[in-house]
Amino acid sequence: SNSTQFKSEMSSVARQMKLVKSEFEAARTSIKNWGNELKQAEARSQFLNRQIDLQKQKVSLLEKAYKDSVAKKGEDAKETQNLARRLNYATAELNKLQNQIKQTNEYIDQFNQKQESIRFNKEMNALSLQMQKIQSQYRLAASEAGVFGDELKQTQLYADQLTKKIEVQQKVIKRLEEEYRRII
Repeated sequence: SNSTQFKSEMSSVARQMKLVKSEFEAARTSIKNWGNELKQAEARSQFLNRQIDLQKQKVSLLEKAYKDSVAKKGEDAKETQNLARRLNYATAELNKLQNQIKQTNEYIDQFNQKQESIRFNKEMNALSLQMQKIQSQYRLAASEAGVFGDELKQTQLYADQLTKKIEVQQKVIKRLEEEYRRII
């Protein structure tokens, strides 16, 4: 009866593993059609986590069966040695899956950091362009005011330009502080 229960539980874990693999394959191929690297990696991470859970069940069942066999039949019994071999392979597979999940999660982290860096650079470029636009608008308005000799108008334009530049610089500083907090 213990042997029957063990076989039944092992069969159940094997069926669950096949189901998880088929679900992952369906998700992977649908994501592949869209070509999103991050979604593919996240789907792989979910798949690996489920595989790890199932593999842990398998290892646990094999450990229990091995210990029972050692107690009942001894370490040198053929069935015990077969269980030891299966347990070693199952443990090796679990280690392999855990390494894969570690690599996948590192990839996801690196991908997210890269995306955040790209977003940061775009924001900094946009603020730089905004600063250049303010400078150009000032030069144009100041040269027009200079043609008419209006020093008060030139001073007002310069003050307006400085105010706009300060506003943009405050945005730059705020964004740099956010990026600094994100990195540390």
